[in-house]
Amino acid sequence: MRLSSKERYAVRAMAFLASTYGSGPVPLSLVARTQRVPRRYLERIIGDLRRAGIVVSRRGVSGGYELSRPPERVTVADILKALDGNVLPLDCGGSRRCSFRTSLDACVAKPLWQALQRQLDDSLSQVTLAAMATSLNTVTLPADPESKVVCI
Repeated sequence: MRLSSKERYAVRAMAFLASTYGSGPVPLSLVARTQRVPRRYLERIIGDLRRAGIVVSRRGVSGGYELSRPPERVTVADILKALDGNVLPLDCGGSRRCSFRTSLDACVAKPLWQALQRQLDDSLSQVTLAAMATSLNTVTLPADPESKVVCI
């Protein structure tokens, strides 16, 4: 499975927010800097996640973004579905017409792709942001841009 940069950045940013859960809103600039994600690109990603109800924004001097619910209740599947509507965005596994211009009803590979979609969805639905944040050990918010970067 090959994830897009949008999906990889989203999972990294959400795992970082999970690691800071309960500490209040985190400025987007800090998320972008620590996760080495282009800020403008992250703004669009966070917008999708906010519309999906995964993150909330807080305005003001001490504003930023935070998870809308505990990290134990947010899965990697939730994040990927918020971005693309599917865990495995394949034409062959969905209801759309495939790239070979074949009717999906006549496609002999359709059951394979659908089974793969279900298995991947089931697996990623079991991976919570809490589990990912735990693997980050203790994350301290860096005070300056030269501080250590947390990578997932």
